[in-house]
Amino acid sequence: MNGSFHFSFQMTLNIAPPGWDDFYRGCGHVHPYQTAGFGAWERFRGNWVAYLSLMNGSEKVGQCLVTISPSRVATWCFGPVLKASVTFSLASAVHGLIQYLRSLDVIAIENASTPPAYNSGPPGDGLRSGLHRQTLVIDLTQPDPDLQRSFDRSVRKNLRKCREGRARFSFSEAKAKALTEYLELLAEHRKKLGFPMPPFYPNHNSVQCFRGTGSRLFVALAYVDEAPVAGLGFAVFQELAVEVGVAQSSSYDALKLPLHDYIKVEAGRELAACGAKIYDLAGISTQPRNAKEENIRRFKQKFSSHRVDYQALTIRFQPIQYYYVRAVAKLARVCQTAAGRTSA
Repeated sequence: MNGSFHFSFQMTLNIAPPGWDDFYRGCGHVHPYQTAGFGAWERFRGNWVAYLSLMNGSEKVGQCLVTISPSRVATWCFGPVLKASVTFSLASAVHGLIQYLRSLDVIAIENASTPPAYNSGPPGDGLRSGLHRQTLVIDLTQPDPDLQRSFDRSVRKNLRKCREGRARFSFSEAKAKALTEYLELLAEHRKKLGFPMPPFYPNHNSVQCFRGTGSRLFVALAYVDEAPVAGLGFAVFQELAVEVGVAQSSSYDALKLPLHDYIKVEAGRELAACGAKIYDLAGISTQPRNAKEENIRRFKQKFSSHRVDYQALTIRFQPIQYYYVRAVAKLARVCQTAAGRTSA
């Protein structure tokens, strides 16, 4: 037991216990980052993966996939997920989870997030240590004409411009050719921005990790004159689709075609045809810190005004060790970036 909370934790390390994804049936919309496929990906990246079951006596009432880095920094994405019938709050479950991880001697919890309130009321109510976060979602259950009308007028105009400008769209479950084209665009785009590759995106290894699980990875591409110019990845679990890994070629700006508008709209149609009911636009800044964050928020707001809340928290159990680990990691990133520029 954990203090006054009437639940305990059972942990399975690195390999998902039987029925992990099956538990989510009946739990509403569950983020793909809480699934066995994502856990396999985190293990591939070299992290420990803790599959934590929340137990009320002998009954399983919730679960949370937690990753722990080799430096003992823990995080989780959009958990814990609880049965609708539980009698304690999400905040109580998060508090119990924090105490359990502390007992495992992790030095910190970093940027851990609660489930977005896709299904009901404010997430993490009473979670005083959490920071407010938001994402935007598109309702894919509405008829296509209504969906198109829900977009900003500029989106419809941009679609016509793309179609008149020789653009072609493709969407596949990460087939080899499309995946290779997407990865080339993503690497080119991230290099131009001076960023490493993102922590998660469709690639040959993540596709292998997701294979045979309840989650799926898709790749959307926009071509001009048969050359791939822009791309976007998607992780899908049950009826929820989440976009990941925006990609574009170095020639994108010169073409002056709003291909990312085109991709989002066409991908929404394809995702709906695959059974998705919600398209998560993967977060917006509630208080943009710079022009880039403000521009991203405005761009996503063209497709939806439906905001969904969640919370994120960072807790430092051993601050000195935590900041030492952060400093070493930052130095490694600087050296990696410098090496990349030198080789270019």
